[in-house]
Amino acid sequence: MAPASPSDVADDVAPGQVLAGRYEVRRVLGVGGEGVVVEAVDVRHDRRVAVKIRRVSDGGPSNSLLSEARALLSLSPHPGLPTVREDVFADDRYLLVMDWVDGVDLQKVLADGGIRPGRAMVLLGQIASALDHLHAHGIVHGDVKPANILELPGGRAQLVDLGMAAASLTI
Repeated sequence: MAPASPSDVADDVAPGQVLAGRYEVRRVLGVGGEGVVVEAVDVRHDRRVAVKIRRVSDGGPSNSLLSEARALLSLSPHPGLPTVREDVFADDRYLLVMDWVDGVDLQKVLADGGIRPGRAMVLLGQIASALDHLHAHGIVHGDVKPANILELPGGRAQLVDLGMAAASLTI
């Protein structure tokens, strides 16, 4: 089974749309090589979530999608990583649902004037801890860059966009 291109998925995801009878799309956050990411509201629990959407074809889940879900859902919580809540197959879409992370990506912080070296060291230490946690579970992130590191209110850093991890699973 081959996944459709991310732009194909983005073309039919719109604000107000309800995915899997539960996740109401608020806005499309990005389209990348691994799919489309949207901000949504879990209407069952009235909370914001991030949903990664991939289209699947040929009527069934691929081994790579299920491997990613198994690995990410099995992770114990870590303050430097968003919690993956569930995966859902709905029609011809695969949804990976994660806690919403409210922060500013470091790419934007750097473009808006940079970051003090001492602060950068603190944030990098937190991201190194998150990477160590992933590696302890046999997962390699595969796409660590400023755009995938969020600075949260309160000064914590969180590593996001675990999509490349699926391609790099070692378990």
